[in-house]
Amino acid sequence: MIGRLNRQKAHEVLSSSATLLDRVGGANTFRHTKGGLDIYLLGVFDNKVSTIAHEAAHIAFDICHTVGIEVSTGRANETFCYLLDFLVGFADRVNHEHNHNTQTDC
Repeated sequence: MIGRLNRQKAHEVLSSSATLLDRVGGANTFRHTKGGLDIYLLGVFDNKVSTIAHEAAHIAFDICHTVGIEVSTGRANETFCYLLDFLVGFADRVNHEHNHNTQTDC
């Protein structure tokens, strides 16, 4: 997870505007215009798993939409649920590793 200055730098590198930098989290999709891989940026700035889940849900909805998977109420939505589980688990691991490395570097 990245701090405020690094968030600004990430947006500069990806040629996007960095607005709402005081929010607790953010999810952005950067579409490759020539058929390459898209980039999904998930930011958590308050170290809360609830923020990770919230932002990961935005990304999961976007990925499902991109590949044509309909997510709607009244359905099992297993693809969305497993994808969300993976995204939250991955982001939580990265967040813990970052926090651990930040604490040991002091």
